[in-house]
Amino acid sequence: MSGNDMARNELLGIHIQYERFSGDRDFRLAQQAKLDCMVSLARTFNERSLGPVIGVRLDFYDRDGFERVVTPSLVPAFSAQVTRQVAGIDPSVYRDGSYRNFIYEKDKNIFIIGFNEAACVFASVEDIVSANRHFGCGHRIYWVEDAVGSVSPLFAALWTDDHKKSLAAEGVRFIKAADVSRLAVGNP
Repeated sequence: MSGNDMARNELLGIHIQYERFSGDRDFRLAQQAKLDCMVSLARTFNERSLGPVIGVRLDFYDRDGFERVVTPSLVPAFSAQVTRQVAGIDPSVYRDGSYRNFIYEKDKNIFIIGFNEAACVFASVEDIVSANRHFGCGHRIYWVEDAVGSVSPLFAALWTDDHKKSLAAEGVRFIKAADVSRLAVGNP
């Protein structure tokens, strides 16, 4: 794949630093499977040179109010890209952990993975969709369903068909991880 083709793809991780889940055994196992899928996708992106793997930097505060920065640790590529500000991409971090102000290059495939789909991932994808529409970027946005999960049943229960329908109405495509490589190399 040429450098230009590679630049067309991004694997974007939202709240990917989670590695501990609450809930019953089946729920925890299901979320661990999603985390494993995220790691596998990141490795595939790296090994096949499909494009950059970008992790979102999140700020948290401990009980005493001291800031500590938690960076993703799934694979080295996530940490390496976590504060990336190149090619017009500016992941502006807010206190709530979401990020906004996307002014992307034109014509990209953006593959979304991460945790807390009804809250963090949904809000972040809404921001990308809004920027895509406002700036006429022409991006194709893919929500990788088997690589988006929740850290607790409480968050999982918030995700409804209405969330999915509203994103689909804005052109977000819901896909499986098995489809990512094919779409990234330009075979719709």
